[in-house]
Formats: sequence, structure tokens, C-alpha cells
Amino acid sequence: MRRFVVVDLDGTLTLDEYGVKYPQKRLNEEIAAATLQARHKGYGVMVMTARGMRTYGGQRALVEEHVKPGVMTWLDAKG
Repeated sequence: MRRFVVVDLDGTLTLDEYGVKYPQKRLNEEIAAATLQARHKGYGVMVMTARGMRTYGGQRALVEEHVKPGVMTWLDAKG
């Protein structure tokens, strides 16, 4: 069975800076380095977020439609 490291997105993998809009949030380099180190040791890495759940009333399909594309773009940009 493969083991995973689970990391929260907002305020953990991203730096939580007042007034910075989501697409411009900076990567928390310390957390990113730790997840990369885990990957090198054979762990999978899962990024979790509750972003948009309140806005879309907990409706996962709406969150995936409206929020997921922006999250994926940010993750892709941060490598």
C-alpha cells in the first residue's frame, strides 16, 4: 500500500498574506521542500482544500467546476 503525505492548500502550501488575491499567493517554500522530500522518499502527496465549500453550499460538483480550475492552475505554475 502506498503511503501519502497530505498537505492543506490555503495558509499552509500558500503563504497567507493579507490583501493578496488567490492567483498571486506565494508558495510556502518550506512546506513545498518538505513535500518534495517526501516524494523523493516514495510518498505520494495529496493537496487538500476546503476552498469554495461554503460559497457553494458544500456542493462538490460546483466547487470542482468553479474552484478546481484555479487551484490546478496555481499548482501547475508553482511546479
